[in-house]
Amino acid sequence: MHKGIAWSAASHFTANQDGTVTDTLTGLIWLKDPGCFAATTWAAAIAKVNQLANGSRGLSDQSTPGNWRMPDLNELETLVDASAENPALSNGNPFLNVSTAVYWTSTSY
Repeated sequence: MHKGIAWSAASHFTANQDGTVTDTLTGLIWLKDPGCFAATTWAAAIAKVNQLANGSRGLSDQSTPGNWRMPDLNELETLVDASAENPALSNGNPFLNVSTAVYWTSTSY
């Protein structure tokens, strides 16, 4: 990856057919449907993520409660395509139900 070099969603993300998406640049695994949770408080969002597991929210990845965590700000920013808007993701990305509103991170100040 080089600064100023465009990348495509097709080479950046792999849909895993189990409710997850792998970011091939960072190795991070994301929920394919980030809109599966309703808007909530930060504390409630942390609690929901900590209970996320196989069989819920479209997952069939064999995960158990505690395998998932909320991303930090830097991790969340790796998804952003600054040339896109509403949502700020590259065309062709595999995500479903992406909100154009705010997403929580585990980063606090």
